Amino acid sequence: MDQKINIAIVDDYTLQSQLLAFRFKEIPGFETVIIAKEGEDFFQQLNKNTVDVALVDWKMDGLDGPATTRALGECYPEIKFIVLTGFRERKITLEALRNGAKGVLHKDIEFEKLVDAIRKVMLNEYVLKHDVTMDLLIEYTENGFKTTDTDAYPGFDSLDFKITKGMIEDLSEQQIAEKVFKSIQTVKARKAKIMEKLNLNGVAALAIYVYKNKRTEFED
Repeated sequence: MDQKINIAIVDDYTLQSQLLAFRFKEIPGFETVIIAKEGEDFFQQLNKNTVDVALVDWKMDGLDGPATTRALGECYPEIKFIVLTGFRERKITLEALRNGAKGVLHKDIEFEKLVDAIRKVMLNEYVLKHDVTMDLLIEYTENGFKTTDTDAYPGFDSLDFKITKGMIEDLSEQQIAEKVFKSIQTVKARKAKIMEKLNLNGVAALAIYVYKNKRTEFED
């Protein structure tokens, strides 16, 4: 049996929301329980509905995306939410993730990929487009890494940090191996061990983890 997922769509473009809700009807287990034109409307409807995943537009009249996601993260941590935006601004990515978003995706994402993203966040995974992941890397590069919390990287040595940096730069195993002067087999084994040590799944989750747990070892 397909997992039942209750979805909320928060977007001031009502026609687009209705179309998206109509398409969700085609997906077994998906049910749109809320269509709201902005955050206040969403929270009023939330009193009468159970939501698993909310799709939130960023720029809306009324209670906008920043305020809505901030309130979701603080008051409804059980609801996973994805920010859908038509804007290509790094500050949106960073603020959304700080507010607790499980994903930041462009509005032009293919429907099948959006469905897949919703299923992934239900498994507590992060979903980010590649350029969004690179936004995080740019933020690291510009602002540096100042945290010295060793507990965040248990058992890491200098090679682990170098390989981690290569992973979030989206380098191939061959490219990482050449940069750290190790074999591809060594890099592959270390990558698996790094994800196991941090209990993470996927490069997007790794990029967000490093963003939240900055270290000087990631600097060039």
